[in-house]
Amino acid sequence: MLGTSKDNGSGQFYLSGEFNQEGILATVYCKKSKALISIARWEKEFVRCRRTIDWSALGMNAKSSILSAQNIPGFQEETRFAPADEIPVEPGRGWLLLLEEKSS
Repeated sequence: MLGTSKDNGSGQFYLSGEFNQEGILATVYCKKSKALISIARWEKEFVRCRRTIDWSALGMNAKSSILSAQNIPGFQEETRFAPADEIPVEPGRGWLLLLEEKSS
């Protein structure tokens, strides 16, 4: 993910940027070993997107991390993605994704 970060005073960091697909907007809220990623696309066509993750900025390890979507009725179904997977984004929709390191 690309973007800038700033400490919001609580030890959590906020990053904002775009994915590789034009028009995909992302906001990331980070805590130790976890990140909540909100993505959206307001264009009219279906796309698949990939993200570039700055693992060191997040303080996470790509090999031990999973990306998942919780079931939110009327918004999204429960889904799991590998960090390198493409994410399908429907027109005018988005995702709330949890990126977290698996415990050993």
